[in-house]
Amino acid sequence: NDFLTIEEMQSAIKASETAYSRNIDIITHDACSMNMVEVAYELRELADYFVASEESIPFDGYDYEEVVSRLVRNSSMTPEQFVHEIVEAYKVAYPDECSLRASCGGLYTLSAIDLSVIKGITPHLNNFARNLTTAIHENNTAGIFGARNITYDFGGGAIDFIHFIETLQMN
Repeated sequence: NDFLTIEEMQSAIKASETAYSRNIDIITHDACSMNMVEVAYELRELADYFVASEESIPFDGYDYEEVVSRLVRNSSMTPEQFVHEIVEAYKVAYPDECSLRASCGGLYTLSAIDLSVIKGITPHLNNFARNLTTAIHENNTAGIFGARNITYDFGGGAIDFIHFIETLQMN
């Protein structure tokens, strides 16, 4: 009767790797709003790739039959190729033109992250956060809040970070 935490997930993955003497190539979340840099950061040392959505996942979730059939058709594909196939299968299941699907409530997102890049971008994100904090403390907020207000919002306060940076640069 509770939610799976990142700490519990980390512990389970580490225990699995120890028990089976194998590393995990791909972590994927069939849950809403999980593809955030914060989540990827916490998983960065536990797998090579992370696949998740920045937005809502439809109630039907992933089309596992399609995902597995793609793997069966090409069982020798690399993890990098497979994450591409997972995203493509999702794209087929939830096309941009959703009006014909009874279960489709709108546009959906799914993307894959190469977790090896997370460590490299962390210092840049920290620097960006420090600069943003300094600007706010110095009351240089008009451009920041203006950019935030027009940045694509995934709901619940989560925004598209790249769009925010691009919008911030324009302001």
